[in-house]
Amino acid sequence: MNLSKSPYLAAALLLAALFSHPTTADEACVKQVFNHYCLGGAAPSEPPVDDDGTVKVNDNNGGVLLTIKDARIVAVSRDISPADWLSFTDLKVKLVRLYSTATDISDFPLYATSRSSKLNAIRAGRGYAAARWQQNGWAVELDWRSLDAMQLRYELLTDANTSNDVTPINALEGL
Repeated sequence: MNLSKSPYLAAALLLAALFSHPTTADEACVKQVFNHYCLGGAAPSEPPVDDDGTVKVNDNNGGVLLTIKDARIVAVSRDISPADWLSFTDLKVKLVRLYSTATDISDFPLYATSRSSKLNAIRAGRGYAAARWQQNGWAVELDWRSLDAMQLRYELLTDANTSNDVTPINALEGL
């Protein structure tokens, strides 16, 4: 039997070629976030976008806030509770393991040099703890400004249509 003239082989090759070509949404995906949302990807059709360009989505781990611009997801953030020094440090260590050293963008008064004085500054609204990991086309920021919750935010830094580098889902991430 001559496989080069087989209609089944031709059909299989055609199907393989069709399914191996990335879709437009895949090409625009710069980073998969929380194993579900795609930075640079198309905005979800439901629920509708608010006037300020945000969409609140509830999932199994609580609420996720999507920031939409030009029908694309440009930021994904999640509030994390409890907000305390141990939780902040634990999450920061996990992020350092994933993305290497962070840039400390915290802002505390000059007198806040110890952990307890920094916590008091956060409690009083006079300071905040934050770290940022700059990546290729996107960034991660961990921000703790109040005792209610911390925020983990992924944001798009470049136009998603100009980048074809898709960062794969990291199974260790789990964030």
